[in-house]
Amino acid sequence: MVGEFGAYNKTPCPVALCWMKDYVDLWPAAGWGWAIWNSTGPMGIIDSDRADVEYENWHSHKVAREMLTLAQGWKAGLSLTAMAVSGAKDLFQSRYR
Repeated sequence: MVGEFGAYNKTPCPVALCWMKDYVDLWPAAGWGWAIWNSTGPMGIIDSDRADVEYENWHSHKVAREMLTLAQGWKAGLSLTAMAVSGAKDLFQSRYR
């Protein structure tokens, strides 16, 4: 298992997305599980305050949709309304254990 990872909100979003995509593609192929370090805050996907992201509003929170979709990987299908901010970290855990 890789464990948790993330990209600080001062990293340009296109760079963070490319970096995340590389790992999200490679780790499951190797059979390794992973999780996003934080679902909220400067390393997260929700309320991260990235300056270069167009956010989607969700229950008074700002969601970086592109990052969320990437983190969900090919198993995307859970909608924003299906998750709770308090339990969002579980949403990002890989199903590849």
